[in-house]
Amino acid sequence: MLKGMRLEPAYPQWLPGALYPALLEAGRYGGTLALAQSVLDKEMWDARAHPQARAARAAAFALRGDVESARAVVRDMRKANPGLTVEALTAGYDLHAQAPRVFHRKLVDAFIVAGVPRARE
Repeated sequence: MLKGMRLEPAYPQWLPGALYPALLEAGRYGGTLALAQSVLDKEMWDARAHPQARAARAAAFALRGDVESARAVVRDMRKANPGLTVEALTAGYDLHAQAPRVFHRKLVDAFIVAGVPRARE
């Protein structure tokens, strides 16, 4: 799919959001960061595209051990959305076929390490 996205820059804007969990679960943090940055560098009409890209970046940084970069992304995310929570960021992941419980727990832990509150403060 990534190759197809490179070959067809007018790919559906929902597609990256569907790919982030698979990339993260596969441990392809560099690929996640590159895809998310490419989305952030574009104007998108899908209102979910940029927030999903920022969340993917925070998770990828945290999962690869770059906690400071993850926290910097989360600080920016919380400026735009002060009510941001781990629950909101991971909603649906545990119900998704490609995201087993082990990965869901790993993702929750990554967001907590990055500084996302579990619940509204």
